[in-house]
Amino acid sequence: MRLIQAAFFTIGIRIVTCTPISPASSTSIPSIPYKNRPVNEFPLGTWAENLAVRRNGQILVTVLNTPVLNTPQLVQIDPMSLQEPFLIHQFPNLDKADGPDGITKLAPDVFHVVIGNFTISDLEGTTGTYSIWEVDMNTFSGGENGTVITPATVSKITDIPGARTANGLIALNHVNVNTKACEVLIQESLMNASPDPSFLGVNGIKISNGFFYFTNTQAGTFSRIPINAKGAATGAAEVIQTALITAGDFIIDMAGDAYIAQDVANVLTKVSAKGQVSTVVGSFTNSYLAGATAVQFGRTALDRSVLYVTTNWDRQSR
Repeated sequence: MRLIQAAFFTIGIRIVTCTPISPASSTSIPSIPYKNRPVNEFPLGTWAENLAVRRNGQILVTVLNTPVLNTPQLVQIDPMSLQEPFLIHQFPNLDKADGPDGITKLAPDVFHVVIGNFTISDLEGTTGTYSIWEVDMNTFSGGENGTVITPATVSKITDIPGARTANGLIALNHVNVNTKACEVLIQESLMNASPDPSFLGVNGIKISNGFFYFTNTQAGTFSRIPINAKGAATGAAEVIQTALITAGDFIIDMAGDAYIAQDVANVLTKVSAKGQVSTVVGSFTNSYLAGATAVQFGRTALDRSVLYVTTNWDRQSR
């Protein structure tokens, strides 16, 4: 039996995974209309939470925890699997922190990562522990076997005093990384979540073509709000799809179609610009893509049509 834990898959697709395949499910993978393969398999018990693709095609993966350390990490993965993974940075070990959450590109090869006190077992974050860090990969160089020759330049940008990753998120905050100022941009009832600890509320967010898109994991919805250049709402919120089981992070293509990772549902779902839903890969009863957490397109000529997916190690089995 082959164990795939925190991993990376490609559809297209390629997958980065953390989820074990049981003997029963490993022999019953459904027919998949896309080519796909694991790109990297982390040690059993690792949670790969999010990813960003560098301009050279290398992929940065945020790791919440590992079997050995509950220490937040940022790891670089080669999508062609020709190089060993590089440990880019090990962030400060906060009390009970399981690791970094989101990562986004700010400038060419410069990324921002959110770090905070988050407990995987109960999906609770602690107010006042969150901060934004800058990772400048322009200074990074690596050698053979995952050896770092010149490290990335990593610095803490600012704390986010009022931030908390938890159920009940009802507002979008804007943080100016230069002035450190934080302001509420959008408050919307579609972001609401009850105190039920089973799922998060707002999970994935993206801005595309004048709209702020977001998923609500607990509500199972995918919605959008028109915004101006400053990110403030200019119109009413619109629900695009309500038939999602555990909608998480997502990516939107040039046609306006969204590809949504659904953690507990074990699937990557496509929601077209018109709101039509289809399954790209995976199924609720199969663990091939168990714990899909995030998805991104490749950035080079070889993989612009390839989707990279991170997975966790299936928290339901903990």
